[in-house]
Amino acid sequence: MSTNVAFANFGELFAGGSSAKSDKLGAWQKLAPSLEAGAILVAPVSPANLERREDVLLPQPARILIPRRLSASVCADILRDDDALDDLVTALTRDGEVEIAFQVYSRHLEKLLRTLEERGVRLGDSRPTLSARTVHLWNTKVGGQMLLAGIPDAASLRPPATPVHTVRELQTLLDGLDPGADVVVKLNASIGGAGTVVLRRGSDAQAELTTTASVEPQLKKSWFASREGNGSWPRLVELMVGSLEENQSITSDFVVAGEDRTTFVGLAEQLLAAGLAYRGCRYDRSLFAPEHVSRIAETGFAVGNVMSRRGYRGPFNLDFVVTPENKLFLVEINVRQSAPNDQLRLADRLRAAHGHELSFVCEEDVSLAEPFESTLALSDYLAPLLADSEPGRAYVLNIYGDERQRFACVMSVGETLDEAEGVQRSVRRHLAVAA
Repeated sequence: MSTNVAFANFGELFAGGSSAKSDKLGAWQKLAPSLEAGAILVAPVSPANLERREDVLLPQPARILIPRRLSASVCADILRDDDALDDLVTALTRDGEVEIAFQVYSRHLEKLLRTLEERGVRLGDSRPTLSARTVHLWNTKVGGQMLLAGIPDAASLRPPATPVHTVRELQTLLDGLDPGADVVVKLNASIGGAGTVVLRRGSDAQAELTTTASVEPQLKKSWFASREGNGSWPRLVELMVGSLEENQSITSDFVVAGEDRTTFVGLAEQLLAAGLAYRGCRYDRSLFAPEHVSRIAETGFAVGNVMSRRGYRGPFNLDFVVTPENKLFLVEINVRQSAPNDQLRLADRLRAAHGHELSFVCEEDVSLAEPFESTLALSDYLAPLLADSEPGRAYVLNIYGDERQRFACVMSVGETLDEAEGVQRSVRRHLAVAA
């Protein structure tokens, strides 16, 4: 018999997260769909924020263990909280071997797992054995490129790419481009495409890179950029394939469950602002060509199995683009649980409950002009407005932001993609009325 424990530790990608930003239901929601009966969830969520939820959407785990200090670093908080650590050890030593789940393999999680083993907890094959610093490297653009370059199935789909370490290096590369060629310049450490720019032959590198200044504060807090100064350098320069306006962006999720055992979770089409910055996703089987799905799965299995032999266990995702010429390219790896993964698991739960196929659209940047303080308050506001106008339904997954600007992540569901998109349009329309 085994006990399942899940660590809601996505915040450990960053350093210095505030208590207010961490104390929200989103940490629960990101892992709850995959929890099994009897699971323990370790999350930075205050009891006051455990609102009423629909059973079909978010099942209650057997127990939620909450450290007294609520910050973005839940594993570090457990290590600092003797009572919470004792509670966790007691819970995990009752039923034999323990299976773990997590959102990112961070240095704090690595230390916590080592401490649990020292206290007699028997961790199963779901525990990574490689250093968290290796995952740290793979989660950078340059480190991810190095990993994929050594895997033939992945390398054959990669556009040409090279790292640069200074503005002068970048300018030299731009001046040597073929006429008409564009390149995508990616910050070594960013999430959701922040700071990515498209440049071409003759571009002024210094002038163009000033447009990324707004993301510098985020990068300085980035855990996986901490050994790269402020996170700005190096940058990865990748040959642009297809066109930003017409490319289809596909994200695919996998889980490494053991050596040479990689599971294909699913895929979704990404919604990108200006073709670069992540804003959400949508899912419908008709969106994806079967031959691309097969190649994506084969590539993910190859990548996951190589990582497994290095000692990795846990989630990762691969981002692809399909050009207007129907060519498939692999553009990025992220060794962590993705936002589309979260929504896909929720949609799968809804599909199973309703007994038929459902499609969904999930957008991360629905602006909130009204001060909705909880997902429940926003759900209650939207429900009667949507009831008579749309055949589908909206689920509010999270509210985030600060006092100046707040956003919601809303998943709109329908029996067809058209229905789901109709609900999403209504959500935006009603929130605009609220403003």
